[in-house]
Amino acid sequence: MYYVLATVEGLHLTCDFIVYSAALYGCPPNYTPTPTGLHEVYRQPYSYLGAIPFEAYTLFSPISAMDDLTLQAMSSLQNRSLKDFTCVCFEVDLENQDIASIDSLDNNTNLLQKLLDQGEMILDVIRLFLFKPGNNTSIGRVGAIGKGVSGVWIGNDGEYAKFIARQLSPYQFVQKPMQVTLSDVRKIYDDPVFKELCSAACDTPDKFDPLLQRIFQGLRAFREIREIQNLEARFLRLASLAEHLAKKDSKDERRGHKLRYPIAKIAQSGWDSDSDINDVVNDLWTHTRNQLTHSVETFASIGRDPIQDISNMETIVINMLQALVIAWRNEEFVIDPYKWLLNQ
Repeated sequence: MYYVLATVEGLHLTCDFIVYSAALYGCPPNYTPTPTGLHEVYRQPYSYLGAIPFEAYTLFSPISAMDDLTLQAMSSLQNRSLKDFTCVCFEVDLENQDIASIDSLDNNTNLLQKLLDQGEMILDVIRLFLFKPGNNTSIGRVGAIGKGVSGVWIGNDGEYAKFIARQLSPYQFVQKPMQVTLSDVRKIYDDPVFKELCSAACDTPDKFDPLLQRIFQGLRAFREIREIQNLEARFLRLASLAEHLAKKDSKDERRGHKLRYPIAKIAQSGWDSDSDINDVVNDLWTHTRNQLTHSVETFASIGRDPIQDISNMETIVINMLQALVIAWRNEEFVIDPYKWLLNQ
């Protein structure tokens, strides 16, 4: 079994955070390491590899199988190290991969993307509890280390380490990092949804049952939606996600009005607004979703408040994702989790 060490862009964790078999290490300022409980297999590589300045990576290329594209990507970075970022370490199964080779640039590129996707699954669970409806503050990408470059270390318990990096984005994350403290971490630990999802996030998607796969698809989509800058496009994508989560599977052909009731029913468990959830869903779909779909209308042209509508839609999606996790947990006790949700 191999480990992966990567940064988490835009997250200022002031403590360490265990997510089942994965571990997140915080960063300065105000960082206090967790003395016990972290997985020992990660501690040494994080201490040694995390301290190497980016400008010194070329010195390690002969012993860490860095290919030409990796060296090219790292040459543009300033003098920082992984320890300047919050980092995540997690296990990966690479027994059938020739990770020592530096000859296949395509293989290294594909491997990097696979590892970044696996890291994002772990962070998507945490994002579910840190994202606030109506607030644009976000966590950036796993592996991002500046100037659009993303990279990861891969190792096997101190015997071998390889670094892969690529210029994956033309953009750089400029938002002030989101600070997460020990009290925030404790709240997440105590949440039953987190307890159910954290072990699954460290597994591979090919082992997921259909409902769990649908949940992680929704988490990924929600993360990507929050990166959309155009407000109309973001709202419509959120509406599509809510409709997707309201369907039992790909064979469910319900559309339009037939989806409003299950959306409201699934989202109602966490609804704490004074407004009735059914009224909110009907208003959003009748006066915003339908008006913006298949048109070039804007929030302004149809007289709607984008901040309020997007906030309500994000709340609906978050509530639906959390309700589906609870339904998945109860899957062994009920024949049909979706029918169970609609009968609550």
